[in-house]
Amino acid sequence: METVENNQPPRKRQRTVADDTGNSSYDSNTINSSKFWFDDGSVVLQAEKTHFRVHKTLLSLHSTVFRDTFQMPQPVEAGPTIEGCPIVHVSDFAEDVEFMLESLYKLDTLLNLWIVTEYQWIYRRTKLEKSSSFSFVSALLRLGKKYDIKYQYEEALGYLQTKFPSDLDKFLELKEESSVIGKPGLLYDYINLALETDTPSILPTAFLLCQREMACSFFHKY
Repeated sequence: METVENNQPPRKRQRTVADDTGNSSYDSNTINSSKFWFDDGSVVLQAEKTHFRVHKTLLSLHSTVFRDTFQMPQPVEAGPTIEGCPIVHVSDFAEDVEFMLESLYKLDTLLNLWIVTEYQWIYRRTKLEKSSSFSFVSALLRLGKKYDIKYQYEEALGYLQTKFPSDLDKFLELKEESSVIGKPGLLYDYINLALETDTPSILPTAFLLCQREMACSFFHKY
């Protein structure tokens, strides 16, 4: 059985999913994802108590970490399987894995938007802006970085840089409806996410918005 660990691997060795070890024992008290359980899937990801039956080829296509994992020689005595599919334990939240898979499986329907033109790039970015919650964006940023899914990481990073621009003119142009001010605790969630994922570029604007929010809250009391 393959597992995922949070420890950093030695620099001389390529990182794989097996470097992120969670609980390696088989747990029968699990549920199958209602959204990502494909009859022709070739691998089962287990996050917390949820199983996702998905395709090795798709994961390998977009993630170097998963690709390296699946190319590793397997032991003679295979671990637990489900309908012949090996179980890969990941130490992520089930919700985050579902968001990651949602992005991966919907990518094929959005490939036409990746044509390098200003209009199509803005269209894809606007689509993400309107449909994304903090949970979705944070999942793409964290897991995109962890599993080296470049387009997910870059898309989430671009979203954050739109929300928290480092350029003063762009900051002044921020529309009120796109601001995170007035949503209790959300600014701190973004700051914690930036610190967790080593994304310092959004911190100056995020801290400035925090100060502005605290000032507004203070004056509203009087």
